[in-house]
Amino acid sequence: MSEINMGAEGKCKSPERFSLKPERVTIIGAGISGLVTAYCLLKKGIKVTLIDTRNPLNEKNTPSCGGCGGLIQNQTIDLLHEIDLHPEKDSDRQIIRDYPLGYEVYFPAGKVLTLPLKDQTMWTMCRGFGPIGDGNKQIGIDGWLFEQVQKIGKPETFEFIQGKVAKVELGVEKKANIRLTSDRTISTDFVVDASGAKSSLSTGSSIKYQYPDGVTPMDSPEVRRSLTMEFRIDKPDENKSRYIRVVTIPDKDSNVWFAAVIPKGRHVTLVLMGKNDVKTEDVPKFMQYLRDNNIEILPKNIVDNVIKNGAKLLRCTECLCNQGAIVVKPSQKYLVDAPGGAVKVGDQGSTKVFKDGIGGAVQSAKLIADAIAQGDFQQSQEKLREIFPPNDYFYAQVIIGINDLMLRFPHIPKLLSFIGKNKIPLLSHLMDVYMGHLLTGDIPYKDMIPMIKYLIDPLIKIM
Repeated sequence: MSEINMGAEGKCKSPERFSLKPERVTIIGAGISGLVTAYCLLKKGIKVTLIDTRNPLNEKNTPSCGGCGGLIQNQTIDLLHEIDLHPEKDSDRQIIRDYPLGYEVYFPAGKVLTLPLKDQTMWTMCRGFGPIGDGNKQIGIDGWLFEQVQKIGKPETFEFIQGKVAKVELGVEKKANIRLTSDRTISTDFVVDASGAKSSLSTGSSIKYQYPDGVTPMDSPEVRRSLTMEFRIDKPDENKSRYIRVVTIPDKDSNVWFAAVIPKGRHVTLVLMGKNDVKTEDVPKFMQYLRDNNIEILPKNIVDNVIKNGAKLLRCTECLCNQGAIVVKPSQKYLVDAPGGAVKVGDQGSTKVFKDGIGGAVQSAKLIADAIAQGDFQQSQEKLREIFPPNDYFYAQVIIGINDLMLRFPHIPKLLSFIGKNKIPLLSHLMDVYMGHLLTGDIPYKDMIPMIKYLIDPLIKIM
């Protein structure tokens, strides 16, 4: 059995490749990456077995937010359309909850930078059933994707198994054996691990693999806990509520460094990311920061309620507030490239760090499905290295550190707000481009480094 690994330089360790098109692929995980992979493989004539501990169509087990902001960027919409997935056409069930108009970036002292979308579209969605609290719950994007998989799959080509994977044995007579905790064993030609970063928030993966002698094990992503909460807005400001409201916190004493309020009609999703794992007690501290700095991204009654209840506030609506997982360093070795082998996809594999997790899931799922159907991972690996550079997590930390340092100077937020409102030639355009890339995640962090120099130099001269 041979294997190809992605090292720090992104080079293949072995020239031998997976050359036989598998008859059946087993996918572990029925989240977005797993479902898109299943959909693409079925369309290419490959049989699929899908395993997950939950059924995406079971309302009781799928809370509305699912620990995810539910934001889909323009380039991901184009990719979904390319593979013939059109959730916007299911208007009766409101798979798409809202169409944001752009971003509002909030600085200390209430300074705001508005970045409207130009010739682009964004969607916001629920991962599970919603909207919350209205008594009229509709299916979320995970359930909708599962339905599309079921529509193109036939009994002889698609099987869904609700169960938990205990162990995966690779390269057993050119097969992989997947052992479930129920003592059932599934034999398959190839495994796709789409179990997601949430499968184990401490290590990034809870699935145990057994490898043949001489095969380098796959590794797992480094993840950090985030926190997702949902709130109903009783009296939404129609204009303001259509923007994604973003806050970066340049406070060395604050664990939370980034927050986003994502509109979903009469509801919003609040996503908090921290320098370390975000804990429940970080939430009232964040709300106090909003109050102290006159930052109005949430209604006053919600902010006051969270501050008052503190860590006791475990239910923001009907479901428990969800601990999510943000990938801070993706897997570097995510492929065992041979019959009876495996590949990791989505948050488990090559993906974006800190941002646009849904976009990363869809992009990597399509590329991996194409590679499996073609029986050759070489081209997909090159494309993955281009979209998700293996060392991009390093540049992400550099950019985040520079942004944090800049915002600690009181004059910088005022200047940025002034530049945004007054449209200073060249400088305003550069700032819009930089902030657009930073917020949407449409290019690697590495490609943003040169923009910082061109943006900082004039700011220093103005100061």
